[in-house]
Amino acid sequence: MDDYSIYTWLILMKSKSETRQNVVSLISFIETRYYYKVKCIRSNNGPEFSMPQGFASKGIIHYKSCNETTQQNAKMERKHDHILNIHRALL
Repeated sequence: MDDYSIYTWLILMKSKSETRQNVVSLISFIETRYYYKVKCIRSNNGPEFSMPQGFASKGIIHYKSCNETTQQNAKMERKHDHILNIHRALL
C-alpha cells in the first residue's frame, strides 16, 4: 500500500516463498510503469522480506515494524480486514 495515496496492489500467492520474487517484480513494475522510484518499504519482521542486498542495490530503505503494535501499521491492518471481508462476502 502506498502511504501517500493509499493505493493498494493485491498479489495472490500460494505460499510465502513467492514473496521475494513478487516484491522484486512489484518494485520494477512501479519504476517502469509509473516512473517513480521506491524509496522505502515497511514490513513486519517476517523472514520473507529479509533481502538487504536487494533493497540496498536499489537504494531502498527497509523499515520493520515492532511485533504486536498495530499502531505502526493501522492503515494496512484496516485495509487487510476490508479485503478479507470482501473475500468472505464473495464466497
